[in-house]
Amino acid sequence: MDNLRRAPALALALLACGPIHVPAGADGGEAADGPVEGDTAAGARDAAARPPDARAQASPPDAPAADRPTPADAGRTDASPVPAGVRDGVRQFVVINDCRQTVWVGVYGTPVVPEGGGFRLDAGQRRTLGLPAGKWSGRVWGRTGCEFDAAGLGGCDTGACGSRERCGGTTGRTPVTLAELTLSGGGADPDFYDLSLVDGYNLPMAIAPLEGTYTRRAGVANDCRRPTCTHDLNATCPAELRYASAAGQVVGCLSACERFKSDEYCCAGGHATPATCPPTSYSKLFKEACPTAYSYAYDDSTSTFTCQGEDYAIWFCP
Repeated sequence: MDNLRRAPALALALLACGPIHVPAGADGGEAADGPVEGDTAAGARDAAARPPDARAQASPPDAPAADRPTPADAGRTDASPVPAGVRDGVRQFVVINDCRQTVWVGVYGTPVVPEGGGFRLDAGQRRTLGLPAGKWSGRVWGRTGCEFDAAGLGGCDTGACGSRERCGGTTGRTPVTLAELTLSGGGADPDFYDLSLVDGYNLPMAIAPLEGTYTRRAGVANDCRRPTCTHDLNATCPAELRYASAAGQVVGCLSACERFKSDEYCCAGGHATPATCPPTSYSKLFKEACPTAYSYAYDDSTSTFTCQGEDYAIWFCP
C-alpha cells in the first residue's frame, strides 16, 4: 500500500492501496557503486535464483518464539550513535546495517535513483550514497531473505522489486518499512522525512541528520529529531496481518489497507479526509509499537519530521 503522506512536502503522489510498480528505466541508468565499509565485501551471490513470492497468511499457526525469524536486533532500546558529517554542500545518505543478517537495500527517488536502485549490505556494513544538488524525493527500504544469481536476478522474501537486485525505477513489494525523505533545494526551506508503516512492516529502521550537517530551529516540533522503530512487529503482528515466506516463517506484517483493501483502512473514497479516516485498531497497534512512525495515512502530527539539514543516516536494526 502506498497511500503517501498528505503533508505537501512529502507527497510524491496520491496513490491507491497496493504495491507501486514504476516502469523500469523511468529514471535512467544505474549509478556507480558507492563505498562500502564492513567486514565482508558487497556483491551479488552466486546462489540459484528462486521465485520472489512470499505469501500472506490469514491465520498461520503460531511459531514458537525460538523458531521465529530474527532479522533484527528486535526490541533493542539502546540507540545507535549518529555518525558525524561535514557540511560541505554535497548531499549524502549513510545507510547502516546494524542487523545480524544481510539486508538488500532498495532505493527509489526522483529525479535520480541512487546506486541503480539497490545493493547488498552485509551485517555491520555501511554505505554512503551521493545525491545531486537541488530537490530530491524518495524512499529507502530493506529487502530480506534474498537470493540473486551472478546476473543479479532472483527474489526476496520481503521488499522485492520484481526479480532484480537493482530496483531501478521500481519500488518494493509490501509489506515493507519505509524511510521517506523529501529534500529541499537548500536555503531556508527545510527537508521533510519520516518512517512509515503505512505499507506494513518488515524491519526496524531509523533516520537522523548527521551531526554537524544541520541547524536545529528553536521552537519547531520534530525538528532535526530521530524517528525510530525498533519494535519487532513480526513477533506481535495480528494473525490476520501476518506475511509468511515460502518456508512458512513470519517475515512481515501487512497494513490493514493491503490486507482488507477497503476504503475505511485505505483512507479512500468516502474516507479520504482526516475526519472520515480516523485511526483503526490496527493502526493503533502499529503506533503503540513505533510511536514516531506513520501508522496510517493521516498520522501527520507525531510522524512528520523537518530539518535544515544536508546529510542523513538511515539505519536497519538501530
